[in-house]
Amino acid sequence: MTRIAILAVSAAALAASGCSAKNPVEPGTYTSHEAPHADIRLTVDSNKESVTFAMPGGGEVKRKAVAWEASKWPTLCPRGMQDTSSEVLDLGDAPLELAGTRIERPVLVANCLHKPILELMSRDAGGEIVKPEIVAFER
Repeated sequence: MTRIAILAVSAAALAASGCSAKNPVEPGTYTSHEAPHADIRLTVDSNKESVTFAMPGGGEVKRKAVAWEASKWPTLCPRGMQDTSSEVLDLGDAPLELAGTRIERPVLVANCLHKPILELMSRDAGGEIVKPEIVAFER
């Protein structure tokens, strides 16, 4: 019984401390595996200042990327008692066309799973994410 009480007090202390984790975008190359975007490669440069989408049949789309300040990262992935905020790379106001899908105000968001996954989403003019995962890219 004492062990349960200690666990309960520890859990309450963690919750009260506002414990949270950060989930950054990892530079590198990712691939989409789901139709109609299968085999599109996404490369995030080492400084996270640009991204390139390479189409399976050839051709590339390159975009400037601007990282949001850490204080503005959305909390999309609660992990037990830790809220995990996810880094966002803003790809600008111009729509992005990928395999026949038009993405308004595209952003790349780090997914909170253990393996590196980036999700392509949309944001509104005020910077709020309005359309969840449109395309997922895995390492």
